[in-house]
Amino acid sequence: EAVANEILAAQGELRTIDELQWIARNELQASQRVVADEIRRIKNGEGWYALSKLTNVLNASRTMMASMDFSGALRQGGFFTYSKPEAQRQAFANMFNSIGEKGYGRAIQDLEASANFVLSQRMGIDYAVAGKIDEGSMMGEELFRGEKTIENVPIIGKLVAEGVVKWSERTYTAFLDTQRYVMADLFAKELMAAGMTFRSHPEEFKKIGDFINIATGRGVMPSNKWAKLLMDLPLFAPRYTLSRFQLINITLNPVAYANMPPAARKIIAKQALRFYGTTMGILGLAATLGAAIGASVNWDPDDDDFGKISVGNTKYDIFVGMLPTAKLLIKIVHSAIRTKGSFGDRVHGELW
Repeated sequence: EAVANEILAAQGELRTIDELQWIARNELQASQRVVADEIRRIKNGEGWYALSKLTNVLNASRTMMASMDFSGALRQGGFFTYSKPEAQRQAFANMFNSIGEKGYGRAIQDLEASANFVLSQRMGIDYAVAGKIDEGSMMGEELFRGEKTIENVPIIGKLVAEGVVKWSERTYTAFLDTQRYVMADLFAKELMAAGMTFRSHPEEFKKIGDFINIATGRGVMPSNKWAKLLMDLPLFAPRYTLSRFQLINITLNPVAYANMPPAARKIIAKQALRFYGTTMGILGLAATLGAAIGASVNWDPDDDDFGKISVGNTKYDIFVGMLPTAKLLIKIVHSAIRTKGSFGDRVHGELW
């Protein structure tokens, strides 16, 4: 019993040390932000600095729109929530445990201490917070890049940031970073079970890394420089929007599949089959039982509610943000086919 008590006491002390490290890490990042901002101001001039402040205001507006919202699990993280729901328990647990700062720090530190975390980084997994300790690492989800601007608003800034924004960001990033690690760990073990290692088959592991990034809303860019430029555009979520185009391509384009390494192709095809099978099954069920449950499905690609389930005045989008992209692509294909074949204008509501 005495030994057990000593072990428990030691574990408590380790947790205290971890919490202190987390506090120090946050303070270091805050200092780095101030220094990096001043360096950019000196290097690029006052004109650039004023423009960056305008961008920060735009970032703040989308941060407020994204706050107090748990939809990350079914939107940005929805692909794997549908395709591999049995693997999301840890992600949901970390999301709710991260409402408080201590729980959030513990969740991120536990991820970083996980057995295959370093391997996941080598695979190219683009975490929002886990494993990132400096401003040059493109930290955070793009929807919450306006937090510091909100915090600097006189009188109410700190109150809004602490009471609304920060816990929203914690739950959002904790869920997505956990999901990214869990899926990377799962798929890496599948590759290793087939006799592969990162050293012998890096292309297989890196393709899976790209797939996970895309599926969880981190559109793949050539470099962090390009990613930052994209995230600073005056759009609601430009990198997430890019990822929806890339997700449709990587899961539905035969040419993309043909260019994948074989083991990665098998994994991605299996996840795509499960995702589209689940979502189309839900749509089919809603359409079949619509009269009985008061639901309907919109099949008109010209309509804003294309592919959505309607129950009364409420619309449900189960396609993790891909519907606007799919609608645009359908229109482009329609136009190309009809222009090439001289079929005339498409009738409103006609699918093909």
